[in-house]
Amino acid sequence: MPELVALDLPAGPRFVEALQAAWDAGDAVLPLDPRLPAPAVRLLVDALRPSTVVGTSGDHRRTGGAPVEPGDALVVATSGTTGEPKGVVLTHDAVRASAWATSARLAVDPAAHRYGELFWIDAEDPTLSGAHPAYRRLAVAHGMSALAILILFVLPHLANHLAGIVSGAAHIEVMRWARLDYRNVIVEPLLLTLIAFQIMSGLVLVRRKLSRTSDLFGTLQTMTGIYVGIYLLAHMTAAFSARGAGTDTNWNWLTYDDRGLLSHLDSFTLVAHYWVGPIAIVAHVACGLRVVMLEHGVSERMVGRLAWGLIGLGVAASSVILAGLLGVHIA
Repeated sequence: MPELVALDLPAGPRFVEALQAAWDAGDAVLPLDPRLPAPAVRLLVDALRPSTVVGTSGDHRRTGGAPVEPGDALVVATSGTTGEPKGVVLTHDAVRASAWATSARLAVDPAAHRYGELFWIDAEDPTLSGAHPAYRRLAVAHGMSALAILILFVLPHLANHLAGIVSGAAHIEVMRWARLDYRNVIVEPLLLTLIAFQIMSGLVLVRRKLSRTSDLFGTLQTMTGIYVGIYLLAHMTAAFSARGAGTDTNWNWLTYDDRGLLSHLDSFTLVAHYWVGPIAIVAHVACGLRVVMLEHGVSERMVGRLAWGLIGLGVAASSVILAGLLGVHIA
């Protein structure tokens, strides 16, 4: 369970290190002003009841510590002029927003100096700033594996399906070249391993994000991540089942020898599958890219426009793909 840790330390490297250690452990921090006289410090400690007091002489454990909630970052003591001092709780999201707003106001990049690591948010999850380092490493690995999957499979596959609007023959020809890449004896097992890792790591990250509040883009990233995981599993199950039966999973298999996806009524559900799937993938990537760009100082307005632009592009590309699957060709 997270605890409240009081830091009775002067400003400086030791304070920062203690703050980082507490946040890495998932604890909240009560900063104590070293300029206060000893009786005032004792009054604050007795009123706010931290489980541990970290001072220049070492760590001191206390019984009966006050409870804190996961996600709490700081407890700021009130002046106590009208009675006993009380604590105001700031969450990690609030601290992050304050840090970035202050940095923007001062034209300082918090990631450019050592103490910037306190407010670093990983590319996949803006709420991981106060999480255990293992979550941060998992988020980074999740993003890197996603990039590899995009390069090795998703982008060539989308280009392949876009060729279907030209003709079925064009789709088959593009697929023949694309398969030289993603069905390579080395690349295909690697790709399957990356997809398995992507799904499993995504489950861990999604579970944590569902327990926290988020903005529109954060919610969209979470929901599309869940859908993409299901989509990839369904896609791979169908393709490998057909391949196991000796069927070439090309354009003719998907469109019933170029007669269109709806030439069989039992394929009606595939319309939504093939239209929503690419949109969800693009939206998930766009939301992740937005966070990365925010971390590098790009304005919220600009990255928001870029994210919506990419999502719009995904909708357009997916609509073109679906049109080809339904039998619309320009050649």
